[in-house]
Amino acid sequence: MLRIFLILSLAVALAGVVVSFVLKDKAQVLSEQRDTFRDERDRAVAAETRARDSERQAREAEKSAKDELELVQQELTVTTTRLNETDGLLARRSQELQETIVSRDTAQRRLSRWEALGIEPEQIANLQSRTERLAAERDAFAAEKQVMGREIARLSEELDLYRGKITEVQMPDVRGLVTAVDGNYQFVVLDRGAEDGLKRNGKMIITRGETLVAKAQLVRVEARSAVANLMPDWVQDQVQAGDQVMTSYEALPR
Repeated sequence: MLRIFLILSLAVALAGVVVSFVLKDKAQVLSEQRDTFRDERDRAVAAETRARDSERQAREAEKSAKDELELVQQELTVTTTRLNETDGLLARRSQELQETIVSRDTAQRRLSRWEALGIEPEQIANLQSRTERLAAERDAFAAEKQVMGREIARLSEELDLYRGKITEVQMPDVRGLVTAVDGNYQFVVLDRGAEDGLKRNGKMIITRGETLVAKAQLVRVEARSAVANLMPDWVQDQVQAGDQVMTSYEALPR
């Protein structure tokens, strides 16, 4: 019986040793697998980190490239604008140069003709100055004559009116606008004057659209404006700035 018990004990001990060796081998395998998985995990994490870093660097590089492209495009636009301005300036300078050359050639031809006549440059300058002065005086006299002519015509017409030779002052067909109205003194200011053919005592009608508003008689006529008194019997409505004005039928030449 004892022998059987010893045999069983020995068998159990041997089984424990075998199990211990098996578990030890299994533990070593699991430890190696754990180390392998840990290394693979670390490599995967490192690879992911490198990938993220590469992606971030790529985004930064793309942004930098876009910014640089925008700067280049802006510089290109500025350069193109400057180039166009330079081309325009060059064209103007070329035209000015051509005009200067033509003026120089013309001046040289004129100088040659004056030299052929034996006239000095100082005399030419004096003659040109005198010519310009005489031309200015001629223009001033012509303008004065025109003003005097209008004044003589106006005075003659007023004299004929006072003498009873004419009953209405005749004027051309003039159309304009009322620029100002004085309701207290019942007069209006017009944007037409003597240069347009208006005359003192001439009659104008004031309309708004197709409606007759009033009739007025000119009391003061300047070169480009006139003042007219409203004729009470003809006032149909209140005159406003911007109303149309035209020569009355009575004042039109027959």
